[in-house]
Amino acid sequence: MITIIFSMEAVFSAVASAIILHQRMTAREYVGCVLLFAAVLIAQIPSRAEEKEG
Repeated sequence: MITIIFSMEAVFSAVASAIILHQRMTAREYVGCVLLFAAVLIAQIPSRAEEKEG
């Protein structure tokens, strides 16, 4: 769980700056955050080979 949080440091910092500092994000930045979040989640899904070993 900690590795997911560490790998998404850029997403958390962008969201925190938008909330705390009231900075505006462009649509491109929002799309980048969503893509990064999805990539991290997909990378954490175990493959079928790993499921058979475990």
